[in-house]
Amino acid sequence: MIELRDYQIDAINQVRRAYSQGHRRILLVAPTGSGKTIIGTNVLNSAASKSKSGIWVAPRREIVKQTSEKLHYIGCDHGILMAGHDRLVSTKVQVASIQTYHRRKKSKNFIPPGGNVIVFDEAHLSLARTWQEMAGDYPGAVLLGLTATPCRGDGAGLGSFWQTMIEVTTVEQLMINGWLVRAKFFAPQMPDLEGVHTRAGDYVKEEVGERMDKAHLVGDIVDNWIKHSEQRPTVVFASTVAHSMHIAEAFNAAGYRFLHLDGKTPKEDRDRILGALDAGDLQGVCNCQVLHEGWDQPRVSCMVDAQPTKSYGRHLQKVGRVLRPDEGKNDALVIDHAGNVYRHGFPEEAGGWTLDDSVKIQNVRKEKRKDEHQLQTCRHCSALFEGHICPECGTVMTKKARNVNIEEGRLIEVKKKARKLDKQATWLECLFQASYKNLKVGAAAHMYRKKIGSWPGHNLKRVPRSTEWQLFAKDFIEKTRGLQK
Repeated sequence: MIELRDYQIDAINQVRRAYSQGHRRILLVAPTGSGKTIIGTNVLNSAASKSKSGIWVAPRREIVKQTSEKLHYIGCDHGILMAGHDRLVSTKVQVASIQTYHRRKKSKNFIPPGGNVIVFDEAHLSLARTWQEMAGDYPGAVLLGLTATPCRGDGAGLGSFWQTMIEVTTVEQLMINGWLVRAKFFAPQMPDLEGVHTRAGDYVKEEVGERMDKAHLVGDIVDNWIKHSEQRPTVVFASTVAHSMHIAEAFNAAGYRFLHLDGKTPKEDRDRILGALDAGDLQGVCNCQVLHEGWDQPRVSCMVDAQPTKSYGRHLQKVGRVLRPDEGKNDALVIDHAGNVYRHGFPEEAGGWTLDDSVKIQNVRKEKRKDEHQLQTCRHCSALFEGHICPECGTVMTKKARNVNIEEGRLIEVKKKARKLDKQATWLECLFQASYKNLKVGAAAHMYRKKIGSWPGHNLKRVPRSTEWQLFAKDFIEKTRGLQK
């Protein structure tokens, strides 16, 4: 048996309380990697132990397979309703592909499974026609929805269908406890999306694909992956199928092993490609709208995002693919070529969910981020961070060279007048880099001379040997912040 974590036990108890209070459509929200499948399969197993029937419904065959494996592991007998599988009609629990269910129910010989309890996995899709029709087929069932992102594609809440929402835990808490790894973000360049239209709350796929699928941009993806990735196992999210193919071709031309897959890739080929990635025979997989949800491969620790999106939910789903821990995996790496981190923020900031379908989560996030520090891109290593000191290389961003705001898909570079502080900022930066490498102050002077062409003058603020670097930096930034505005 799988030993449940405290928050998973609490989630199951909250589901039971919601049921006892009369709720029959319960939406359970838990971050990617928190073990939603474990929670849901335990609910179904508990129902089966009380002679109640249950159905697990999923939109992708990978989720059906993963759920079946979890049910086997906890000792719950079940059948599988999916193409290529012989269904065990006699079992109380069935794991069903939503597509297969609808195809087979048109057959005269179809025996519908019993459904006292129905689990809708990836429940952010539950307002779609096929899901609504299935819910209508079981009017007396208790419905449990599982999702990490409880919103529609346009960001609106799901309250038109679900009655109550239970939030299990947070990304930040999972990272603190080691259930997820933290991610480092790099943003080497920003896409020009001016003039790209919006449809159903997100960029028009064909238009954004045309902007992103340029030879020099594809080349930048490869160059920056070589620079930053440490050749980690990688997943690439592209804007279109053609874009994904071109990225894979560019990686292979550079001597790396990458393959492409999309929604039309045959099942056998998809399994072979993902198996090769997991075994280390591939360095990366490029895809378009296939692996952003329902795919679990903890070994993958680098995500290249080349798919700009206005959807907060889609952004979190993509980043969540690389946050699962694995042996020897201390962190994850996200190389953002799409500007999505600037639009939506870091995954540990996730929250603000509501069932209210008149409220869009991106508007909630936009209001929240007004009170937060704006993200910056380090001018030396391209790391993304909040504050003034790059956590990767120690560069002090007293001059916000790439502090970017996003308005309706248009990226605007904010430049501040800080020329009076250039030499002082460079000196402070050199001091930090020397400290970062455990060198003495003299080494910082040599760095300064290399950058400016002269030794640091007496007019520059010095650092007493007994002063801690970080305290000095904080004092310097506080005193000079007013001059930056």
